[in-house]
Amino acid sequence: MRLLRTQQYELLEEKDFPGQCPPYAILSHTWISAKEEITYQDLKTRRQDIDNGIYKQRGWAKVKQYCDRAWRDGWKFAWMDTCCIDKANAADTQEAINAMFRWYQNAVVCYAHFEDVDVNRSVLEADRIDLDVPESGDLDDRPGTIQIADQGNVLRRAIAPSLVQAKWFTRGWTLQELLAPHYLIFVDQSWRRIGTRECWAPEIREACGIEAKQLISFDPTDFVSCSIAMRLSWASRRSTTVEEDESYSLLGLFGVSLPLIYGEGRWRAFNRLQRELIMTYNDDSIFAWTFKSPRTSLNAPGNQNSKSFCKCKELSSWPN
Repeated sequence: MRLLRTQQYELLEEKDFPGQCPPYAILSHTWISAKEEITYQDLKTRRQDIDNGIYKQRGWAKVKQYCDRAWRDGWKFAWMDTCCIDKANAADTQEAINAMFRWYQNAVVCYAHFEDVDVNRSVLEADRIDLDVPESGDLDDRPGTIQIADQGNVLRRAIAPSLVQAKWFTRGWTLQELLAPHYLIFVDQSWRRIGTRECWAPEIREACGIEAKQLISFDPTDFVSCSIAMRLSWASRRSTTVEEDESYSLLGLFGVSLPLIYGEGRWRAFNRLQRELIMTYNDDSIFAWTFKSPRTSLNAPGNQNSKSFCKCKELSSWPN
């Protein structure tokens, strides 16, 4: 696991912190584009360009603003997927994807960055010019900030519509990033804190159908209160850029590991995930798909992807 040093924007290899990994922040976000994001190779080979301000990719602003946010909150180290994984190295990618849920669990804080949520714009669009909202500053439950947890808060009601419609709730990888962290903070486009996961639980339920009790205490090994079919129903609302990632992004959600075979297609990837779940857990809800597809060898034991389970959000584990 690599980490960024937040004050210097410096990438550290695992050998740079022998022994126990230091406390670190972690980022959940939606990608700008593959060309715009800063990669591991960028930080390793273009460091001088970055220091001299020559490197103008939008992704570099994201790295800096994320590190600045973590540094202001007292965290010296941080992790983000774009530049802390060497995606040119298949073994590195394999290790990272199979360990990612655990990395999010072990972080001291996770920042969920909503690129399409802007507090100031939300206030204007709600026609609430009477609200006294500073142009910068945090909005959450910490002392000295504007309190936003109260359901009757007018500012909260102004922000909620754009939050519910955020792209972050539609992406495959952000599902485990919503559930794994012990402490998840939402930040808006300008990296202002706008409250915790628990604070926004009603809006999260509206956006992606996950109940508050699962948000607060999700356990990947507890299939009694949260069945395989229920978890797949959450994923059915989401999509990924790479088709195989529809399945690979769910590994941590079920506490399983798989070899990554990019190029195998979504059918084979999901088929392998289903087989692993059948062999690992005694939960027959995995057979509760609702969509009937052509009968081919690729469809055994189940169906093509998680969308086959879209109607299973309240299904209990079988047997229970």
